[in-house]
Amino acid sequence: MKAWDLFRVLPPEKDLSAQESDARVNLVLRWVKLFACIIVCLVVLGTGVLAKGTVLFMATQTSKTQIIAYCNTPEIDISK
Repeated sequence: MKAWDLFRVLPPEKDLSAQESDARVNLVLRWVKLFACIIVCLVVLGTGVLAKGTVLFMATQTSKTQIIAYCNTPEIDISK
């Protein structure tokens, strides 16, 4: 080494077993990321459908001619 480059820090050398382990870890991480993306996508899609369904259910309840029974309570006469 030259005198001006005396304190240069070199990365440690990797052995072959560490490279195989890194490849396996990277493969597992890739699959975990894929499954996480799929799960997040399904959760977002499901909550969007649920929200749309509740909005449509509330909109149908505003109609005075049609009542959808949504619980086990007796029918309420709204014509009074």
